[in-house]
Amino acid sequence: MNRKPTSTIDLCRIGAALAVAMLTLACSIPHAAADNVSDPKRWCDDATKLVADKSILELIDRMAGDSNGWLEKSVAAQYLAGLSPVLSRAGKNLSSDLLAERRYGEALARFWYILVFEKGAFYFRCEAIKYGDHWVPVGVHFQSDPSLIGLP
Repeated sequence: MNRKPTSTIDLCRIGAALAVAMLTLACSIPHAAADNVSDPKRWCDDATKLVADKSILELIDRMAGDSNGWLEKSVAAQYLAGLSPVLSRAGKNLSSDLLAERRYGEALARFWYILVFEKGAFYFRCEAIKYGDHWVPVGVHFQSDPSLIGLP
């Protein structure tokens, strides 16, 4: 019987698990700003570093704190629950790079990243919407299949 070693990560299977970790916030009216985000790219760069460092609890805190009241910490934790086990099996982070950046008008910004680990690569999309003079991160998406992350 040809079986892969249990230590090998099958990225096709992980894609389904990471889809569960996808977070999209769709609230219509934001609450008063808690922490103002002035630069969505810097926020997304920092979020990417947290994922690369496997600091998912800190990412959950940042997402909830910077969500403008849209996201409770418990909801963020639920959406990202599958990410920590996957990252723990991925090995050491080798690199991360910004793949693309798109601004849609003045109000929407999206950023795509690749995170390369010893045992596989993951794709990360981060998006933010501008409300007045500050930005609100409204979604993070993870995939192991680049065709499923919406690269431009």
